[in-house]
Amino acid sequence: AENPELVELHPSGDAIIVIFGPGRAKCHGRFLVSSATLSLASSYFRTLFGPNFKEGADLRKSICPEITLEEDWHEEMGILLSMLHFHNLHHFQDLEPKAVALIAYQSNKYDCAAALSPWGFKWFHGTGQLTDEQFGYLLTAAYLLDSDEDFRAISGAAIRQMTLDFPAVWDGNELIDRLPWNIKSMIEKKSMEAIAEAQETIYEVEWRLQKVLLLRETGFGIIFRHYEMKSYSLLPV
Repeated sequence: AENPELVELHPSGDAIIVIFGPGRAKCHGRFLVSSATLSLASSYFRTLFGPNFKEGADLRKSICPEITLEEDWHEEMGILLSMLHFHNLHHFQDLEPKAVALIAYQSNKYDCAAALSPWGFKWFHGTGQLTDEQFGYLLTAAYLLDSDEDFRAISGAAIRQMTLDFPAVWDGNELIDRLPWNIKSMIEKKSMEAIAEAQETIYEVEWRLQKVLLLRETGFGIIFRHYEMKSYSLLPV
C-alpha cells in the first residue's frame, strides 16, 4: 500500500513522524513536524531530538530524520500532533468523550499533558447529560491530563447523575481502567452516599405529606385550614 500524503504541520518542519498501527501492518499518517515545537511540549521528544540520539544528531547535520511510531490509536496520535502545532484547531473543539480520553492517553504517553491543559475548558465544561461510560472517559481524561479542577467538577456531576450500574459498565474498559482502583472506589462510595441522602430526603417529604393529609382528614384539619386562611390573608395584595 502507498504511504499516505505528507501532512505539513509546520511550514519550517525539520522532522517527519510516520504513524503505524499495531504490528506496523499499515501506515496511517505522515506528518512534517517542528522538532522545536515538540521539544517544548514534550520531554519525550525533547530527549529524542537531543544530542544523545540519532534523530537529534541528524537535525544538527541538517538532515530531516524520520521517526516511526507504532500506535494502537493512530488517529488520536495524529490529532495530538496537530494540536501541538496549532493545526486545524477548530476540528477539535467538540470531541466525543472517548476521543478526549484517547488523546489524553496519548499525551500522557508522550509526556505533553501540560500543553493540552487549556483545552479542559472546551472538553470538560457544559457537557450536559452523559452516559455512565462517557463519564468514565471524561474522568479518565481529566486524570491523565493532571487536571485536578476538571476532575473534581466531572466527578461531582458523575456522582449525581450516574446509575448504580456504572461499576459494571466501567469494568474491563481498557481506557477507563487507567483510573486507579482507589479513585473508582471513592466515586462508588460517594455515589452510594448521594443516593442514600436523596432517598432520605424523599422519605422525609413523603412523611410530611402524609402528616398534612392526616391533619386534613381529622378534627385538626379545621385548625390547620383556619391557619392556612389566616396565613393567606396576611399576604400582600
